Amino acid sequence: MCVCFFFQAEDGIRDLVRSRGLGDVYKRQTHTFVLIFNRPIDEATSDSLFDAGLGDAAVTAVGGEPALDVDRDAASLHEAIASAVRQAESVPGIRVLRIEREDLVRPA
Repeated sequence: MCVCFFFQAEDGIRDLVRSRGLGDVYKRQTHTFVLIFNRPIDEATSDSLFDAGLGDAAVTAVGGEPALDVDRDAASLHEAIASAVRQAESVPGIRVLRIEREDLVRPA
């Protein structure tokens, strides 16, 4: 007698990124950094940033400059920053001037 089990993944479980194995789930961690922008962020721009995928970020200011404080789950800091910059710059008129690690940012 042979007993076989088949498991079906629920909707939303699979990422668009090809997995390299079960260890990927455990390698993801939250990376915190700040994106400094070229212009102020009004309510409409904030909504556009959220719609672009930056729901893991909060509008802030660093040294008087408009910024987003981002907490991004990703396998690496590079992946987290690259995806956040890509999403931010998809909003018309927004350009990322620089990126700072939150643990290195000091209040002015």
